[in-house]
Amino acid sequence: MVLENYRSGNSVFTTIKSSDQIINLIEDTAVVSMKLELQGKYFDELISSPFRYIRVWKSFHDVLKVIAVCGVEI
Repeated sequence: MVLENYRSGNSVFTTIKSSDQIINLIEDTAVVSMKLELQGKYFDELISSPFRYIRVWKSFHDVLKVIAVCGVEI
């Protein structure tokens, strides 16, 4: 769904700055947290805010896949 939003033009970002990245490894799973400063457009809404994103990655037969996503405005 996320990639389709980019392909369709529903998500267009002019600025993406990342900072404060934290990675926690737990066996075959990685929890990644980072702060993003975003500017752009999501559907018809203009965005110019800091966000905290969390992604959980898991290895399945040596292939990493995202199994959880969370993003909140801070």
